[in-house]
Amino acid sequence: MSAGAAGDGVSSGAAAQDGHAVPELLMSRRLPPVGVMAVTSLVLVLAAGIYLVVPVPEAAPLAPAAALLGVSFALLVSAAVMLSRVRPFAWARFFQVSRWTLLVYAIIGGVIEAVVILDGARGPMLAIATISLLLFAIAVPLNIAFTVARYADVAQARGDP
Repeated sequence: MSAGAAGDGVSSGAAAQDGHAVPELLMSRRLPPVGVMAVTSLVLVLAAGIYLVVPVPEAAPLAPAAALLGVSFALLVSAAVMLSRVRPFAWARFFQVSRWTLLVYAIIGGVIEAVVILDGARGPMLAIATISLLLFAIAVPLNIAFTVARYADVAQARGDP
C-alpha cells in the first residue's frame, strides 16, 4: 500500500512523486460493468463447453449449450452498447489495444478451430464450437482493452498535450 492518507492508495505519497499516480477523476468515475460482463460471458462459454464434453462418450443435448452461448452473446452485445455510450473515454487507447488483442485471439481461436475440425467435429457440434471460439475471441480482447482504456488519460490517449 502506498503512503496515501486514509488508505486512498495512489492519489498521494510515494506513488504521486514517481509519476505513476492515477488521477482521482479516473478512480472515482462510474463506468458500466463492461469487464464483469465480458468475464461472465467467457464463463458462460466455458460452461457450455464443459457441458458438452461431460457426457462423453454419449452425445450431449445441444440446446442447453446453445442457450448458454445465447446469453453469453447477449452479455457481450450489452457490454458493447453500454461502452459505446461512455463519454469521455480513451477511445484511441481502447482501439489501439483491442486491435492487437483481437489479432492474437483470432489466431488462437483459428488454431483451436482447426484442431476441432481435424478432430472430426461436424454439423451442430462444429457450429457450437465455432460460436464458442468467436465469443472467446471477442470477450477477452474487449475486457483487456476496456481495462487499459478505463485508466488511460483521455487527453493523452487522444494525443493532446
